[in-house]
Amino acid sequence: MLKAICLRGKGEINNAANLLIEELGKDPYSRFYNLNLALVYKESDAELVYLKYAIIAASLIQKSDGLLLREEIYQRAVDHFEAGQYEKAQKLFEIVSSEEKNPLALWYIAQIHLKKNELDEAVTALKQILAVNPKSKLAQQKLDELQATYTEKGEAAFHEHKYKVASVFYEKALEIQRNRTAIVDAIKVYRLLKAEDRIIQLHHELEELKNSERAEQHEKNRQDYIRQGVKYFKRKAYYQAIQQFENAFRMKLDKTVFLYLATLYKFLHKKEELKGLMDRWRDMVEFEEKRKAVARMQAQAEKAGQVPRAKRVRQARFGRRRRHPAAKAGANAVFAGGMRPGGSLAPKLSNPPKKPLASFQNPC
Repeated sequence: MLKAICLRGKGEINNAANLLIEELGKDPYSRFYNLNLALVYKESDAELVYLKYAIIAASLIQKSDGLLLREEIYQRAVDHFEAGQYEKAQKLFEIVSSEEKNPLALWYIAQIHLKKNELDEAVTALKQILAVNPKSKLAQQKLDELQATYTEKGEAAFHEHKYKVASVFYEKALEIQRNRTAIVDAIKVYRLLKAEDRIIQLHHELEELKNSERAEQHEKNRQDYIRQGVKYFKRKAYYQAIQQFENAFRMKLDKTVFLYLATLYKFLHKKEELKGLMDRWRDMVEFEEKRKAVARMQAQAEKAGQVPRAKRVRQARFGRRRRHPAAKAGANAVFAGGMRPGGSLAPKLSNPPKKPLASFQNPC
């Protein structure tokens, strides 16, 4: 800003204008930049461009009660809020939030809407806070409270047999967070309204939510097994490590877990266990490839608005048994003396490193 003013004072109008335009690209709502750019163009006799930026600056300044700095606008809004002048405060907070990502301004806007009992508008402002700062506990807590409020209103209407009114409140609760309780409440009222299509949609959503929760818990348990296995591995408690890694490997195809198990079985001379592990690895890789093939076929069929023929599905699932390159490479690498995922070897067990997967060596 100061550099542009200096350039303007030296008569370097074009350089001053270019610098201000560059700064406006970063902050188009800056009252200072728009005003000074208007003055620069006025001196260069560019009348139309001067009028353009002068009008923009005047409009911005008028909206902000004559204030130029955004910090001053925010502080004036806070003063209005504390004085109970909520309309004036809301106007200025909305100016600040429209010009920059300011969670505090949005928080004040949400509070003003709550004081005016404008719940829907408060929800919108709180969601905007989470869009800027997903970790905002205050915004999430307030949204949870509003969801509970909508649910209570829905329950009250339901017990008064006002089912359409109840459905409106339950839908508002769903808009805040689509959890099991909100979905079940909505299904309950739509059954009485005999809204079959909406019931089917909500049942489908409920099943997806349950599956998602189960998958999340499943993965959490698997990661716990892996952490325990690594802990035992570092302590050289190899049999306990095997138990934990086996639990994890049964749950999901995982090359890292496979490496640990293959290395442990080789080091402990468990030939039968190693052979069984290799067979399971091949079967799991093959199954995963077939599952992905079926999923791709189904996705293509849904996109084309068709259902794949049963024969094609059967071929995708139970077609000619082929050994996947990854399985073949895994087997050859282990029996040849060590896996090399990403150019690494299996962890050395005679003296386990602090980061076992960072430097692999053949233990045998």
